[in-house]
Amino acid sequence: MKNKPKWDELSRIPVKNFYATEEDKTKENWFLYELSNTIFDELTYDKIVSKKYSNQKLLKLSLNLSKYAKKIIEDLLNKGRKPKINAKDIRQKLAKNPQLSYEKRVIKIVVTTVNSFIPACLHCPTKCIYDWKGKCYMFDRGPY
Repeated sequence: MKNKPKWDELSRIPVKNFYATEEDKTKENWFLYELSNTIFDELTYDKIVSKKYSNQKLLKLSLNLSKYAKKIIEDLLNKGRKPKINAKDIRQKLAKNPQLSYEKRVIKIVVTTVNSFIPACLHCPTKCIYDWKGKCYMFDRGPY
């Protein structure tokens, strides 16, 4: 992708980070794109976090934590439970990857952000969280 699509201009984490091929244009990757950008925005709005971490570090945090949050949501849905995460869920996922340990403030922001984000997903016509592997046309057209 040579030029950034017009609709992606306001994204802090460009959409090109979420697919390399046409096959990668899945609802899962669209969900991660939207969630990563939302987490990034919330982390940068927090004055303490944004002073402590560089934008590059916050970008990596957002990408990593959105993947962990997505896995938790997927596990909860597969068990027939509400897709609402908590700090314990995130810490348990992070424990499997010891080099990733984040302070409580970051985890709290992520949990709040994800739990605020999910209700919109439940009612979105794209239904990403119910069909992770489905093709997502929004990579080509942009969000609603």
